[in-house]
Amino acid sequence: MTRLVEDSARLTATLPVPGRPTFLANMWDYRTRLFPLRMTSLEGLAAIERLGAQPDLIYVDADHSADAVTHDLAACTRLFPGALLVGDDWQWPSVQEAVRCHASTHGLVVHAHAHENWWWLEATPARVPPLANALKRQRTQIDFVSSGGVGKLEREAKRQGPV
Repeated sequence: MTRLVEDSARLTATLPVPGRPTFLANMWDYRTRLFPLRMTSLEGLAAIERLGAQPDLIYVDADHSADAVTHDLAACTRLFPGALLVGDDWQWPSVQEAVRCHASTHGLVVHAHAHENWWWLEATPARVPPLANALKRQRTQIDFVSSGGVGKLEREAKRQGPV
């Protein structure tokens, strides 16, 4: 299995990314608020941090190994502690493992939708950043992005419980 993942990652890195033009076209209206970078997650997060940007939301969708997701989430939390972390590929057991472990370690609640394949992490009341407190008072809609287009994740201020 490891060999297949390594070969797939190597092959994917050398092929053109057919979804990129679609992604950029779908995100045109958000171009002043988006960093579309072609590099590893860790390199991209470091580049955004060097620019002095403070993202409100980070969409995690990269290598699906538990180690890679763990490192991506740790870097997101270390560099951008107030950012909402969301992602997809929830049906991958390795993604579930890393997300749940990160949530447990950092006192976060996992929200996921297995059929629609997304997840997001919510701070517990003691760790809620100021922006999140304001959002909790009303129904919120959070735009999220995938190479297939823009979707919407809606939730009520009263959460239905952890996954």
